[in-house]
Amino acid sequence: FRKRKIKVLAGAKVENLRRGSDHVVVQVEQRGRLSEIEAEVVLVSVGRRAVLPLGFPAETSSKGHIVVNQQYQSSVSHIYAAGDIIGGMQLAHLAFEEGRAAVNNMAGEPGKNTWFVPSCVYTKPEIASVGLTEAKAKEQYGEVLMAKYSLKGNGRAVIAGEDSGFVKLVVSPDGLVRGVHIIGPGATELIAGATLGLEQGMMLEQWAEVIYPHPTVSESIKEAVLSGLGIGLHSL
Repeated sequence: FRKRKIKVLAGAKVENLRRGSDHVVVQVEQRGRLSEIEAEVVLVSVGRRAVLPLGFPAETSSKGHIVVNQQYQSSVSHIYAAGDIIGGMQLAHLAFEEGRAAVNNMAGEPGKNTWFVPSCVYTKPEIASVGLTEAKAKEQYGEVLMAKYSLKGNGRAVIAGEDSGFVKLVVSPDGLVRGVHIIGPGATELIAGATLGLEQGMMLEQWAEVIYPHPTVSESIKEAVLSGLGIGLHSL
């Protein structure tokens, strides 16, 4: 983002908007300070709100989401809910799995209620993550190992002229991979394999036993693993 001169204002709130003949001015509050941003256009991308019928009988949260238990059952026993309407991570792929679990629970078959959920940003380069971030892992486990590999050492990325990015694995002291973060071409596809590794509870040494085809960007995952083990092959 910095290379493309894109500035991200995290934790900012839009206070006002003024429209001119050929521009708009947005007043933004961030950490108690007001500032103005002038631009040609404003793209509004806001969160979702649950749409429930008047007099909906089940308990709802302060934000209007249906409150459910671990079986996706609401306070009204015959009403189950899943997806965006229960809040949490509002991602379609998570909603699919929650829906399946809810139906299984309705049928009396225990359904899964926790997953490693990948999240993707479809920018260029792409961004994808699953599991714990470095900061969250340190909160839980203290010192953690960061196994990182730059795509500048990946043949496929270099050939394609898309070598801006990296693969980073977050490993807890017991050797278990707790998170995977990828920036680069195909990151949103590569994260699926990483998600499987986390779901299976694979140790860093086990990740090293996986063979990746050459030349592919996916090899960067193996390289990050080997780097974390101190035996990297193609690091720059």
